[in-house]
Parts: sequence; C-alpha cells; structure tokens
Amino acid sequence: ELEALDALARGSIIYGNASAATATLTKGDADQVLTSDGTDIAWADAAGGGEGRMNVARNPHMRFNQRLTSYTGLDGSAQVRTLDGWQWSWGASGQSARWTISQENDGGVGGGNNWLKMICTTADASPGASDYSLIVQSLEGQQISSLLVANGIGIVTISFDVIAFAHGSSNISFPAKAAVTIASIDGTERFVSKTFTIASASTWERVDITYVADTTVEFANDNTTGLYIYFVADAGANANVATEGTWQSTTDYSVAGADDWADYAGNYLGFTNLDIHAGAARPMVGVSYNQDLTDCERYVESYDPLSAASSHALGQGSSTTVTKVPYRFRTKKRAVPTLTATAAAYAVIIGSGGGYQCSALSMAVATVHDCRLDATIGSAAGTVGDAQQFISEAGQTGTLYFEAEL
Repeated sequence: ELEALDALARGSIIYGNASAATATLTKGDADQVLTSDGTDIAWADAAGGGEGRMNVARNPHMRFNQRLTSYTGLDGSAQVRTLDGWQWSWGASGQSARWTISQENDGGVGGGNNWLKMICTTADASPGASDYSLIVQSLEGQQISSLLVANGIGIVTISFDVIAFAHGSSNISFPAKAAVTIASIDGTERFVSKTFTIASASTWERVDITYVADTTVEFANDNTTGLYIYFVADAGANANVATEGTWQSTTDYSVAGADDWADYAGNYLGFTNLDIHAGAARPMVGVSYNQDLTDCERYVESYDPLSAASSHALGQGSSTTVTKVPYRFRTKKRAVPTLTATAAAYAVIIGSGGGYQCSALSMAVATVHDCRLDATIGSAAGTVGDAQQFISEAGQTGTLYFEAEL
C-alpha cells in the first residue's frame, strides 16, 4: 500500500473496493464530479450546468389551488387543470374509472402541509389496454436547465411525501406500488418510468426515485415545455413501458408492476413536498411561500374575489357602452395570457352617467406584464373620454383568470 501511495498518479484516489482491499480510482475527465451509488464511488458528468433552480417542481407543497376547491367526476372526456401546476389526464375516451382531485390540509411526513388527494369514485377493475388515469406536471424548459448535462439529461431524482389507502375489498395490499414517469417530447420523444413502494396504508412516508441519465433527451432552454412528470393511478397493458427504469422512445406512462388504484371506489393516493432535482437523493429543498406564489402566478393569476365591494381600476370610456380598463399583472407571465371568466356579471362601471352592471369583459390588448380589459355595459355610463371606475359589487360572483399555462 505504501508503494501504491508512492506511485499514485496526479488526481487519482485510493479507496476501499468490494474485496475490502485498497484500489485506485484514476482521475476523471474535465468538469466531472465524484459520485456514489451508496456502495461504490465513480466519476460522472455533473448533473447540471449550474443554472436553473435546485428544486424545479411547481407548487411543490400543494399550497395554491386558484381555480376550485375540488375537481369531481374526472374521466376520459376532458383534461382538467386542478391544483396550480397540475393537470388531470386520461388515456381513452369512455374509460370507466372516475376520480376526484382535491386540495387537503395537514398532510406530509411532518404534518401541517397542504396535499393533493386523488381518490377513485367509480371503479374500473379491468382497465382497457389503452386506458390510464394520471396527474401531470409540465416543466418549463428554461426553469429546468439544472437537469441538463453536456449531452442529454443527467441523473434526476424525484422525491415526495406520499399517503395511500386501499378499500378492504380492493385487490391492493400493502406494501403497494404506484408509478412515476418522466417524459420529454421536445425533439425525440423519450419516456422513463419507475415504480415506488408504499409500505403501509394511511401513513405518510417519504419516497425517493432516481432516474438514470439519457443522452437522447433534448429540450429547448426557453419558455416552452421541457419535461412532463406523470403520477400514474392506473394504466392498461398498452400504456406500460417495456423495461422499468430504462429510457425509451415509445409513449408509455406506467409499469406492469404498479397496482391498479382504480380497482375499487375509495382507493386514493396523496402527494406533497415534491422535490425534483439533479443528482442523487437528498434532504428536501423547500420553496418559500412568496417564491411559490410567484412561480404559480407565472402560469395563472386569479383576479378574485369580485364578490366584495371595492375599487379595482380607473378606465376611460371609448364609447357610451364600453370602458377600456388597464390591468397590470402581479407577476410577469410565461407568455401572453388568455382571459377566462367564470360569470357573465363581472363588476360595475361607474361613470358620470351612473353605475351599470358589466355584461361582458374581454382582453383586447396584452403583454406578459399587463393588459387592457374592455368592459361592456348595457346602458350609457358616461361619454367618450369620460373617466370611469371599474369596481366589484357586493354580492356579485365571478373570478377572472389570466392563464399562460404550458
């Protein structure tokens, strides 16, 4: 061993090998880092280029749910935006399983966190070959540059707190399994799916899933979708990957060994404290409330509530029945947003002619920073050029959503 030390080449390392003997690890290439698989050490390409965020998940603590309290009757008829950053998706039109997704309180391993609950309300014990039920998070390319390496995507770990329940008549027994899949469709489509184990029913536990690197994955470092993350509740045979943990170019979302969480009504999965990052598993890296809110409002911003009487903006009459109202977004948007309104009676326009109910609202001009709302009323509230006030009236319902989702 002394001779080995004496002849040790510059940059090399002496370590203990599997035979409990000393061995030499020669120096790595430029910019490589020393990694461990929990047993042995090796040089590897760095998992990221130093850009981007440490935890690239959106709404990781499930704090924000700007659209609704819960989302019921989810089936194979439509994709539905749910909690901020999450979307319900399905495989085949007419599939039997039905789901409800809701934001719950006091969850996570340490307690006190909001969490996303996905509960089966109508069972499908024998899903069709092309059926699947899942929730998906789309990740913006320029927000996840830390996952890239010089040639493809590096090692990625997805960690989260999970809770699960299976009805007494379900075929699921604990320890049970579910699947999480990463997909890239920017360029050559690539998918990798792995199962994770849930040790006990109705008990929060922490899960770490590490995915291997892939030299074929590519996505643009811009404001379009870079990766999709799928949390899968059930899937038919055609939606299962050929080999678990291996990147492939077929569009599959699950693994044959995952349980069918749609096999009995009342089964559910719950998630919170999501951490998506480059490299091996690590302690949770959380996101502050303010940063979390800013991240969520980059994709959707709610103008709420309109039910409380208050003044919102000053506008100017462009005709006797239309008022142009400037509105500045709280957060810069990913792209120029669209406007969605949940009610026809949005607010009241006050002008020199009095106060009148707004009957229609459109977004006529917009940038990623602000927009102009054109409010239409049924009667004259003033004259052209008249300064008019856009207010909400007590008792009115409706919310405005400025959406720039991926």
